[in-house]
Amino acid sequence: MAREIATLLARIFAERRNAGRTDLEAIEAALRGGLHKVGAAALAGLLQGDTPSVEQRQLPCPCGHTAHYVELRAKTIITVVGEVQLRRPYYLCAHCRQGQFPADRELDVEKSSQSPGVRRMLAALGHAAPFDHGRRQLELLAGLKVTTKAVERLCRIMEILRWGTIESYVCARHASLRDFPSTHLSRHHRYLMGAAEGLRAED
Repeated sequence: MAREIATLLARIFAERRNAGRTDLEAIEAALRGGLHKVGAAALAGLLQGDTPSVEQRQLPCPCGHTAHYVELRAKTIITVVGEVQLRRPYYLCAHCRQGQFPADRELDVEKSSQSPGVRRMLAALGHAAPFDHGRRQLELLAGLKVTTKAVERLCRIMEILRWGTIESYVCARHASLRDFPSTHLSRHHRYLMGAAEGLRAED
């Protein structure tokens, strides 16, 4: 990592000599981008799981049977320092065919492609301004690129959690279920159920 930082600084100083002036904003952007890359590389190294030992190749399954280790699988997640690849063990239950990634639960990225830190940023920006504005603000302030849909979905999920149930959330937004067309309610309910499953589902 020290080599990458030294290379970045050398490039910045060379550009300053060539230009004959100091462009602070450009230097800030270059430093942030470079440090994000270094941080992402370090974080990715920490997230490369190993093949479990013989004693760790079986896990209890919610169905009551046993899930067995299958292989290491990769997943890309967006973190506060950029995209990184997570590699973790995958387990499968032969009885119910339900798979599980224990590392995803431990890292709080189960059924999500965003780290807890990024989700916190999205929630704050999405509640403070329109969803697309929040997306653009995240890219401007943190250099992270996400979809407008990701910001919207996370904010909806946070609202569900605040109200306790999907029904309470719908009632709060539409005054009463009777005033909300049943066809729209059904579609809205299915959308929220899909979003709430796993609490942080991503497109």
